[in-house]
Amino acid sequence: MVDSVWKLSTTADFRLSHVTGDRPKGLWLTHRLNDLYTRATLRDAEVHRLFLRVLNLQVRPEVMGRPDHLVRAWRASRRPLPGEAPRAG
Repeated sequence: MVDSVWKLSTTADFRLSHVTGDRPKGLWLTHRLNDLYTRATLRDAEVHRLFLRVLNLQVRPEVMGRPDHLVRAWRASRRPLPGEAPRAG
């Protein structure tokens, strides 16, 4: 469990330009998934609950990589917010 928590906290640090050190493999994918879920949490209550459960260490971060969760997050991320113009494509 400690490895998951450490990875969760340190991958966000690497978004900051002044943070140095070896980037873990797959960091770009972790950032993309985080962006996807962040956008989706604003549009889907279930995705939001899952994201909060991960952040509160109730479930492991890897659960966000499950195909059913990814599909739901992707679909939610494509929906416009109220007052936002629909996304093209």
